Amino acid sequence: MTRRLNDSVSVSDKMENARRRRLTEDETDVRAFTERAHEKSVPLEKVLKQLKAKGRMQARERKMKSKTTRDREKIYSTAQFVAKLRRFAEALEKGKRFRIQIAGERVYVPVHAQFNIEHEREDADEEIEFQIHWRNV
Repeated sequence: MTRRLNDSVSVSDKMENARRRRLTEDETDVRAFTERAHEKSVPLEKVLKQLKAKGRMQARERKMKSKTTRDREKIYSTAQFVAKLRRFAEALEKGKRFRIQIAGERVYVPVHAQFNIEHEREDADEEIEFQIHWRNV
């Protein structure tokens, strides 16, 4: 149990409390979804039009942020790498997208991504790359 000086709550307890708050938020969302499951679906365009008409949303069009070209590499400890691989494998097995933060940017890997493993050798150096590829539409 790790404690900061002058702090009566352990880091473990703080993390557990944060986890419980997130679960409570998820539970609230699921409950709201269940309660409204019988409601008719409304197209997004219609909702936006109604909000604009009521003055609750500005009439300007939202522009999709263009993403800049990026090529980052980050070194992880063995434990960190294993933890990320484990989370990734679990997401794949469950058919869910995978979220990872690399060098300060959160990246979402979609379910339809393609995977390959590459081996490179040059002189005495060898490298294996686990590659994940997808196209944003």
